[in-house]
Amino acid sequence: MSVIEPSKQPRPIQLDAKRWPYRGTGILIQTIFATSLEECPTHVGSADGYEVLCSYNWRSTIHPSIYVPGAPPTYMPPALATTLPQDHGTYFIDQNAYRSPWSTFEPMFRALSVMQPSCAFDQVDVIVNRNSLRKLLTFVHGSVPDTFRVDLTLVHDTLVITRHERKTRERVWDSVTAGYGHEYERHCTTPAPGMADSTSHHRVIRYRLGLLDCVVRFEVDARTDDSSTTTNPFTMHVETPKSTDDIAEALEGLSITANTVKGRHEGSDHQRHRIEVVQKGSLQYPGSLVELKARKKIPRDKDVLPQLWFGRVNYLAVGLHTNGDLRDVLFENVESRCLEWETRCQSDLRKLEQLLKRLTVITRSTSRRSCVMVCDRGCKPPRLAIYEDLDTQPVLSDQILKQWWTKSDRSYQHENNA
Repeated sequence: MSVIEPSKQPRPIQLDAKRWPYRGTGILIQTIFATSLEECPTHVGSADGYEVLCSYNWRSTIHPSIYVPGAPPTYMPPALATTLPQDHGTYFIDQNAYRSPWSTFEPMFRALSVMQPSCAFDQVDVIVNRNSLRKLLTFVHGSVPDTFRVDLTLVHDTLVITRHERKTRERVWDSVTAGYGHEYERHCTTPAPGMADSTSHHRVIRYRLGLLDCVVRFEVDARTDDSSTTTNPFTMHVETPKSTDDIAEALEGLSITANTVKGRHEGSDHQRHRIEVVQKGSLQYPGSLVELKARKKIPRDKDVLPQLWFGRVNYLAVGLHTNGDLRDVLFENVESRCLEWETRCQSDLRKLEQLLKRLTVITRSTSRRSCVMVCDRGCKPPRLAIYEDLDTQPVLSDQILKQWWTKSDRSYQHENNA
């Protein structure tokens, strides 16, 4: 859940609306047209299940701090007599980039250090946010509603796809354009016990996308108390330490000293602090996760099901309203709808798998094994433009590489500069 942020945080840097995706880019390396994509020969589906790797909550603190494993807020169906106020205030777009701009995947690895310290990433093909997968899928389909950018880095044989937004927070104040989604979340959820200062819950899962072994991170809106079982198989093998000494030992390899860094994201040129880890919460049953939406009418499948499918989320709660007046709340287990969507969109999913492989090959061919990918909605037909990456800030630290990639005998930075 995105929440209003304390005023002590740095003021966002405003970038030109048309120029921001090209910040820190060099020469054009390659262009990929949506019409050039072919389907992979392998079925892309969810029947093989998934593994839950870790989870964490960001806290509303000045210096970065997370609860591990944390817990999502609990969904509490709102009364239909409720009148929602319009969203008003400052809300997160990408909280991971805002709170950890030097390395947006660092909180994931710090949570892993507590929950799965023996996990290895040598066989992982792709590390990515669900948001990036959804954007790439829209491109594959041939429709680009908004310009987007992602940063690509190859760590040994693993493609790390980093979300890169124009800004990490947004200020909502215009009553003409403001919606009701944030207020709907606030009215129909209650924080997990002892985590009232939590600002969001994030989960990391691992599954196969065709032949690709993918680690996917996403934000969870809420959980339901419904204990109904899910037909989608999963693995939840977690090695949670028993004492604070165990936690300290697990995190020792990821210690970070404070220094000023220039991050890749808006508002990120400020003091770099070690992410504090507080052991609190419990890993929730995956089949209980809920995606929340506030809409004037029932949303179309293409607007919601990709989000749930990529996150393996079972439940959808839609608050139907008229100018904020709730007239109905639809709560549904969408597993069967997601499977139907998977069948209908099999061609696009197979093209997505091939696109990820192609991006890996292109990134490997660059001198620093790092590049920037921009999809400009103004370009017709839809295309991905891949540029040289001029930003020398590594996406992952040497400490992380040595802990999670067993073949990291030499530093990734050395490998990049070779």
